[in-house]
Amino acid sequence: LLLYLRYLSVFVIFKIPDCINDVPRLLILNEKEVFHLKGVVEFIPPYSNATVGHYTFYAWRSSNHCWECYDDFNDKKIHVKKNAAVQAQIVLYTK
Repeated sequence: LLLYLRYLSVFVIFKIPDCINDVPRLLILNEKEVFHLKGVVEFIPPYSNATVGHYTFYAWRSSNHCWECYDDFNDKKIHVKKNAAVQAQIVLYTK
């Protein structure tokens, strides 16, 4: 999966890594525009015809340098190991 980001007529393309900890924490565009990683959205496909898939969100907590998983099948946030494998559909950055 490749990430395409269009910002001020600049396209950034990079392969989204399989290991969550390898997702770039910063994107720097035009040598001055800095975007900070906020999280990764993953779609978990259905495992049979009788079920549906769902989305989970992995939030990067820069204050304590850890990942947390939010899953609608779970009532609590889950701390995620830094070497966890994800199949990212969306990577979120903020300025």
